[in-house]
Amino acid sequence: YQSAETARLKLQDLFMQAPAFICVTRGPDHVFELVNPLMRQILGYRELVGHPAREVLPEIEEQGIHTITDNVYRTGVPFVGSEMPLQLDRGGDGKLEQGYFNFVIQPTHDLEGKVDGVMVHGVEVTDQVLYQQRVESLAAERSAILSQMAEGVVIVDRFGTVTFMNDAAERMYGTRISGYDIRQLPENMRTRDVAGKAINPGDTPLVRALDHGETTIDAEIRIRRPDGREALLQRAAVPVSAEDGSPLGAVM
Repeated sequence: YQSAETARLKLQDLFMQAPAFICVTRGPDHVFELVNPLMRQILGYRELVGHPAREVLPEIEEQGIHTITDNVYRTGVPFVGSEMPLQLDRGGDGKLEQGYFNFVIQPTHDLEGKVDGVMVHGVEVTDQVLYQQRVESLAAERSAILSQMAEGVVIVDRFGTVTFMNDAAERMYGTRISGYDIRQLPENMRTRDVAGKAINPGDTPLVRALDHGETTIDAEIRIRRPDGREALLQRAAVPVSAEDGSPLGAVM
């Protein structure tokens, strides 16, 4: 018994120091038995231990969490939530704040192997989710703006792969080259200088911007499209760098 009690206290101490939120409840009413500091912080430091979950966390009833916990207790099957949105009364003033969480609700068992409670553990990922949503919003906004431009726009990543090509550029080139390495364009698309001489792939404005950080203005090129027609294009290309100066790609 003393050995088991020592192990229990050691495990509880680990829970209390864990960088994840953790709680343990007992019985079908999910009475809180253990709540670590991070869980208390997320839930607004309300009194939890000794109280049923539905009594102290009424705001998550309509969000389905109590029902999920009931199901884990009844079936013994764990539940895994990824970037789940939850509105919580963190300030204790009735105002719900949106958060996002990765967590697992898993059953605990008594000495006979019967489910006697549940344990919840996980991490808050609100900042990461909001950042990703912002990035996706900016990307969609950028795509919408560039897609409607009259000028052709081609963007490559730092490896030289075409990641964006607007409709105007597709019309000019006669094909969509998204996904291609800018150094290895389709066989049926030929690029030459104005005099008709073949251009070395390493001398194109995009590659020079990517490999050498050069900015090119008004470079003319003669291109034979896949349908056999020729077009004379005037191109400008610039390298794109991150705030710390590391290369991100190039745009033409």
